[in-house]
Amino acid sequence: MKTILITGATGFLGSHISKHYINEGFKAIGTGTKPEKDISYSGLTEYAQILLPDDRLHAIIQKYRPDYCIHCAGSSSIRLSIEDPQKDFDMNVPVIFHLMEGLRKYSSKCKTIFISSAAVYGNSVYLPINENNPIKPISSYGFHKNLCERICEEYSILYNLNITIFRIFSAYGPGLKKQIFWDIFNKIKKEKKLILSGTGQETRDFLYIQDVISAIDIVLEKSDHCFEIFNLASGKETSIQNLAMLMLKELKNDTEVTFNGIVRKGDPLRWKADISKLSALGFNPEVSIDEGVRKYCQWLVSEFKDV
Repeated sequence: MKTILITGATGFLGSHISKHYINEGFKAIGTGTKPEKDISYSGLTEYAQILLPDDRLHAIIQKYRPDYCIHCAGSSSIRLSIEDPQKDFDMNVPVIFHLMEGLRKYSSKCKTIFISSAAVYGNSVYLPINENNPIKPISSYGFHKNLCERICEEYSILYNLNITIFRIFSAYGPGLKKQIFWDIFNKIKKEKKLILSGTGQETRDFLYIQDVISAIDIVLEKSDHCFEIFNLASGKETSIQNLAMLMLKELKNDTEVTFNGIVRKGDPLRWKADISKLSALGFNPEVSIDEGVRKYCQWLVSEFKDV
């Protein structure tokens, strides 16, 4: 039986990933910040409620010597990173360094995936964005994710750790309670008008959670490089205006959509990923934005009866 360590196992990505590998028969070890009684799923071999970095993580690595590690812990908000860059730094950079040290000392053969972000690219000079695009972050979050990537590269080059970096674009799905999907939902619950930032023509490359997990499966199975970077996205561009209209349609809501014309600091204007590198390993996103929004809205309706 293979052992997998998931940091941030109570967050949006981490909870879905944990459930998947539990169902696949892995011995799954999780860390997170929520009390164990508040975890929305069961089946973890061990769970540690810790705020990383914490030496208890090293003890867990030494105890289980995991075959795989998926590092999901850390911040996930561009806006909050700009408001409090110190907190964002502390939640990302020392944490990845601490994890790398634990793996170096106690489980050097572990195959690790670090969930980074397309925020490292900033406003790309061309689309679609490939992995060789210049690194020009425009947010504290993007700068700190880039620092984390460099730490991963350090430990791969100097200590031969097997590390894959996923520059994830915009993942979504049931359970997501942040970012644009959640923002739209909360605003239409409270207001007669849906007023969003920007012009509506800003774009993102959205990827449904099940396709995220498929990509992780593929890399854990097929990638044998000591250090590799992949874009993780659908390869398709969707405007924020189109996303809002899709959600309103699925929620059977006729709220008027308007945009305030103000682009928030740190937010890129357009994102569309070149996913050919990951596709060469067999990755093929299966959930369209229409189907994904439908699934997300079905979850909202089932979870919040007053929609």
